[in-house]
This record gives sequence, C-alpha cells and structure tokens, in this order.
Amino acid sequence: MKNVWRSDHILAQALRFSIIGGTGYVLYLVWYYGFIELGISQTIAIVTAPFANIIYNFFLHRGWTFKKRT
Repeated sequence: MKNVWRSDHILAQALRFSIIGGTGYVLYLVWYYGFIELGISQTIAIVTAPFANIIYNFFLHRGWTFKKRT
C-alpha cells in the first residue's frame, strides 16, 4: 500500500493540510486559554497566542514532524 503521507495525490495533500492547520489552531487555543486560566491579561494572551502557531510551523518546516522526500 502506498504511503499517503508521501503521496502527491490531491486528497493526500488536502489531508496533510487539514491536519497541519488543525494542529496549529489547537495549539493557538491551548496557548490562549492557558494564559487566561493562569490569570494573565487577555490582551497579552491575544497578542502572544499566534506564537504557538509560528513556533509549530517553524519546526514543521525544519522537518521535525513530516520528513521530506529523498
């Protein structure tokens, strides 16, 4: 069976995109609500929450989650 993660098929690309986007969104929400629960200002939570997604995308593009093709 062909490895779907390494496939160029449009459905495989859509699956990868949705998983990556969904994970980034969940990390954003965890960061935001984590700051709110810790009693940190909502303004600081709103301003810093995108850093969770930025850090995730940095490691993603460095190849830490999905390996690049060889």
